[in-house]
Amino acid sequence: MTKFLFTLFFLSASFFGPYYSYAFDDKDMWRTHEIDQDGNEAIYSGFTDDEILTSDESNSFVGNLPTRETFSQKNIIGMYPRKQISNTKNYPYRTMGMILFENSSGSQLSCTGTLVGPRHVLTAGHCVFEFDSFNNLPVDWYKNVKFYPGQNGKSSPYGAVKSKKLLSTRGYTKEGSNDYDYGLIVLAEDIGDDVGWLAYGYENDIVGTWLNVFGYPGDQDYGTLWRAYCPIEDEGTTNLILHYKCDIAGGQSGGPMYKKVGENRIIHGIITAEYLYWDMNIGRRISSAAYSTIKNWVSNN
Repeated sequence: MTKFLFTLFFLSASFFGPYYSYAFDDKDMWRTHEIDQDGNEAIYSGFTDDEILTSDESNSFVGNLPTRETFSQKNIIGMYPRKQISNTKNYPYRTMGMILFENSSGSQLSCTGTLVGPRHVLTAGHCVFEFDSFNNLPVDWYKNVKFYPGQNGKSSPYGAVKSKKLLSTRGYTKEGSNDYDYGLIVLAEDIGDDVGWLAYGYENDIVGTWLNVFGYPGDQDYGTLWRAYCPIEDEGTTNLILHYKCDIAGGQSGGPMYKKVGENRIIHGIITAEYLYWDMNIGRRISSAAYSTIKNWVSNN
């Protein structure tokens, strides 16, 4: 029987060590690190210095196209419980999917991701790159990364879509920082043309905003999609982190945190981790700099 592990607990700061935080204007931390299907790696800025240092002066978003044996840690606070999504072939749920991959020891793990373009899956940095939090050392990119849009239990209505490129920030692949824990999977097929994708964006006043939080948790039946709805409590000391009290569990890492505005669902954060000894969970906020990074990743791939 295949052994599944779930990755969200990898970045639980209180469990694995100190919470690493870096200055917003540390340009190397914002640089892009990528690898393609042939093993070719590259590191580059991806945008101008002005974009790196721009503060959140206005709100902005890129529009969407409407068309277990072992479990990780979990943080079930109970204030905002999850509810299962039964028909994942409906929009917007079919834009979300389960990510399966192998780590350096050959174990299979899972995360959650969301299409934000025809072949572009937004997720957490630790869902594309393995970082040893015990020893604070980078390990390697994950292997055999596949995306299963609309996964529903054992049913994969749109099949498995292979990846052809993985991207994250140097802040994560070099330092393993929660502040830079986001990434992108470029797929080998334009599955988004069939199922659609979501918007992503940023806004100044995110505290108090109620967001929909989705993912494939490892403490529920395998391959099932769950949703919770809760407000953002604060942005952390760097304004790059979202603290919230929606229930989450391992496997939901990389899942979207979105707000519905009219017909648009705008992703404002990405599920990344939980505190084990504090009733709060963690997401990576899409700041203006992260927005610029993701926009360039999508445009150039």
